[in-house]
Amino acid sequence: MKDVVQVSFQLDRAERSPEALLAAWPALSGCAVAAARAGVDIAVVQPASRDAMVLRDGVAFHFVKERPGFRRGPPGSRPVPESSTAIGRTVQRLRPRLIHVQGLSLPGHARALKQRVHGARLMAQDHADGLPRLWRRPAARRDMASLDAVAFTAADQANPFFDAGLFVPDLPVHEVLEASILHGEACRRPPRNGDPVHFVWLGRLDRNKDPLTVLSGFAAVADRFPGARLRMCFLEAPLLPAVRTKIERDPVLHARVDLLGPCSPTEVWRMLCESDFLLQGSHREGSGYAVIEALAAGVTPIVTDIPSLRSIVGTAGFLWTPGDVDALVGCLERASTIDRDACAIAAREHFERHLSWDAVGRQLALAYQAVLDPGSATHPHTARNVAS
Repeated sequence: MKDVVQVSFQLDRAERSPEALLAAWPALSGCAVAAARAGVDIAVVQPASRDAMVLRDGVAFHFVKERPGFRRGPPGSRPVPESSTAIGRTVQRLRPRLIHVQGLSLPGHARALKQRVHGARLMAQDHADGLPRLWRRPAARRDMASLDAVAFTAADQANPFFDAGLFVPDLPVHEVLEASILHGEACRRPPRNGDPVHFVWLGRLDRNKDPLTVLSGFAAVADRFPGARLRMCFLEAPLLPAVRTKIERDPVLHARVDLLGPCSPTEVWRMLCESDFLLQGSHREGSGYAVIEALAAGVTPIVTDIPSLRSIVGTAGFLWTPGDVDALVGCLERASTIDRDACAIAAREHFERHLSWDAVGRQLALAYQAVLDPGSATHPHTARNVAS
């Protein structure tokens, strides 16, 4: 019998071995291992290409072959099993007190797991799942009524679910990061005050990330930063033609912006260690891995004031209203006056305290305690009903 079993319904499109899957998906092991270090008795159940049990840092990972096959989700998403029969049998055998389901997109699967384990409580964690389509909501509302708690990066992200009537009004909401990043040591940064100022962009060139607004703000104040350069690393780029045109037509951008395209993880980390500021213009984010990685590298974020990024950045960066060039310019003007070396130290310290794997483990442990013992005392920012 386990206190907690984490369950994912996402299949690996590449059908890698369980060992390879653990290496390819660091969050799969990272969250459970971090919770175990925080004192949680935990196991993981994950669909895979074959049945296996792998021990990793004291945590048992139960890989289950889902024989019925899988169906594809939205473009770019991982496929999900058509049914969770084999997963359900494995969870039932482990007899957890709490089932922690990764994702809100399959509430029927989650509800079925809870029904299999008498007395088990159920918590689902958001992974930028978004609201179900209107025609799916009646079934989702029924299935989500089985939830005893939910977890989001920021509690305010639950508001649309409450507003749509998908969550019962008094459902507890816990603030838990989706994951952290692997870099355990800070960059070795020589003193930078007085040196050229380096900005970095990590993310798609699309309407949600809003690179055109970011470029407008950067162009307006670039001359305030000595030798300012912006390096842009991206994969998907539907707005690339518009971005290139904007850069070519603006002398400031043409002289100071480098479109790098795809960058390897090693290249991204090296770039961050050479940078002072991260620029982002996201209108929506489930979490913010690029922002977490930037803070780990001692880079000060200048990002949008949306719930997930507000929660991640805290006081270690600058926040501006999405789509508002003037708000971005104001943040950049304030950033031009700071002590960059002091801010680099503060960014790394913020990462260690609030965003590292140890921090994720503490957040999970507190959330699990609150779900298993609703009368227990919890940190006021760890569990709260955002509908109240």
